[in-house]
Amino acid sequence: MGLWMSVQSKLAGRYASRGLHRALRLAREEWRLQRCHRGSVRKLKSALKGRRNLKIHLGCGEILLPGWMNVDLLEAGADAQFDLREDWPFESESAEYVFSEHTLEHFEFPTDVRHFLAETLRVLIPGGLTEIGVPDTAWPLAAYEEESNEYWQLSRKLWLPSEVAAGTQLEIINYHFRLDGEHRYAWDEKTLRKELEGAGFKSVERVPFDPTFHSEARRYGTLYMRARKPI
Repeated sequence: MGLWMSVQSKLAGRYASRGLHRALRLAREEWRLQRCHRGSVRKLKSALKGRRNLKIHLGCGEILLPGWMNVDLLEAGADAQFDLREDWPFESESAEYVFSEHTLEHFEFPTDVRHFLAETLRVLIPGGLTEIGVPDTAWPLAAYEEESNEYWQLSRKLWLPSEVAAGTQLEIINYHFRLDGEHRYAWDEKTLRKELEGAGFKSVERVPFDPTFHSEARRYGTLYMRARKPI
C-alpha cells in the first residue's frame, strides 16, 4: 500500500487538478491516521480490560492531566492515541468522568458529534459526569456591532495570529468559525445543551471557568457545559 501511495502521489503531482491534489492529500492523511488508530486500539483493548472508574481526558494535546487517561490521536505523549470518530476501546460503564476542552468543535456535525456524545454516554457509569469546553460563539456574534466590546481586544491579544488580528471584525469571526479549516462546527450554550440532552444526558448546566482544573489559555472565550448520565 505504501508503494501505491507513493505512485499515486507522483501521478497527482504531475496530472491532478488542485482540487484532486487536495483530496488525495487528505486521503493520505486519513490513511496514516487509520493505521495509528488501529495499532493503538489493539494494544488498548487488552490493557483496559476490566478497568473501572476511569477519568478520561479527550483531545488532550500537550495538556496531560495527572491521574487521567489522556487521549489524543495526534499527540505522541498522550496515554492513548486513537481516533475519536471511531468506536472507543473503553468498556461500557467504565468511566466516572469524561472531559474535553476545545475538541468538539473539530468534529463534523451531526455525524461525528453525535457519535462522540453517544460514546461518552456509553462509557460513563450511571451518574457519571461529562464536561465539554468549546469556543463560545455567542460572544463574537454579539460583539459584531460593537467595536468597543472586550472580545475584539482580547482575541487580538491572546489567541489570534498577527495577520488575522490586523484584519476586519468579519475576518476575525471567520477565523473563529473555521480556524484555517480545522473547526467544523460553532457552538453556543443553547445548541450544545440541545445536543447533550438529545444524546440522553440529564442535569445539563453551564459552569464557570475553574482555574484549578481548566487550562489557563482557555480562561477567556470558552463555554463549559457539564452533564450527567442518568442513573
